[in-house]
Amino acid sequence: MKTGAVAVIDALGFKGIYNRHAPELIFKVLQETRIWILDHVKELYAAFDDVLKFEITFLSDTVVFACTYTDNPGTDEAISIAVVGDALSDFILRMLESGTPLAYRGAIAFGEYEISENFLLGPAVDEAASVHEIADGAFIWLAPSAKAKMDAAISANLVSCL
Repeated sequence: MKTGAVAVIDALGFKGIYNRHAPELIFKVLQETRIWILDHVKELYAAFDDVLKFEITFLSDTVVFACTYTDNPGTDEAISIAVVGDALSDFILRMLESGTPLAYRGAIAFGEYEISENFLLGPAVDEAASVHEIADGAFIWLAPSAKAKMDAAISANLVSCL
């Protein structure tokens, strides 16, 4: 299994969206946004192409972002979490500005995971999935595993490399 950051987010108000927007438009926006975010992250982090692996998969209105970073021992955790957070921010902004504006809630976890198409496994997936629907609003937060890694990076003054 890979080790890195995993975010599980879901769209608020997705149930019945087909009554507000044409299904073709919904699918088009989601498909285009998926392609855009993959290209966007690849462009943003092109210099790290050999050490950074970013993945995204959709399961209806639930979206899973994942990232491993294997270049600098001791900062891998914080960097993978920051990349996922950065991608989430850009994705959410684009979705809010789309023809089918959607707000998301979710959580970012850190640990082992595996993604193969629409199949997800691992403790990081389990943790993010178990807490991603807790909020009653459009919030994305760090699950305990990711918070611990970021706290450690801050304590070790590694945040400047983010």
